[in-house]
Amino acid sequence: ADLAWWCSAQYASGSVEQLHCLDLAHSNATTASEEIESLQGRASKEDERAALDRVKRIDTARAILSDHILVDKVLEQNNSSDLVQKVYKSIIRKVQKVSAEKESYCPEHFVRELLIEGSLAAALASLDDCDGFTTVHFRSLAILVHDACKLLASRYTHIFVGRVARILARRWMINGDDASDSNVDYSSMKTTDLLANSDNSEKKLSD
Repeated sequence: ADLAWWCSAQYASGSVEQLHCLDLAHSNATTASEEIESLQGRASKEDERAALDRVKRIDTARAILSDHILVDKVLEQNNSSDLVQKVYKSIIRKVQKVSAEKESYCPEHFVRELLIEGSLAAALASLDDCDGFTTVHFRSLAILVHDACKLLASRYTHIFVGRVARILARRWMINGDDASDSNVDYSSMKTTDLLANSDNSEKKLSD
């Protein structure tokens, strides 16, 4: 498992070869963890914990990379200009970096960050008169982000992109640019939680 993990670092970041190495590392780490667990008390608690932590670490890296490769596919499916592709790739890099810094990875957070970073990047590019980012580019970038979110929602059927987007929009309408989502744990949110959060924001707006 450690060798496969090391090999993954030798390939280009975000490559399919890197993902294959992480798949192998996860398989070997899971087997090793199960073998330690089967010893039934003959292995130390530290060894068991270390084995489980290794499985979790590899699985998190594998999930992030797999989703990163998935959202990269939208560039192949859409005929976008070089400028739009450049902005989109910068969004993906930022989202992947934020996701990797989290203790545990959840695809809902990936979608949420895609929407946030996508909106911010589009807004900043539109305000910059020097780069020639037009309304056509804005629409093209929005389609890329939308398609990326759709791909993630297709992979993880429990994700409801529209609800996450509405929550973010309503929070911004209430709090403006000072809105903070640091206290919202999307990894533990169920569908009912998302709906309740959305309803509460809607109630505040009506008040």
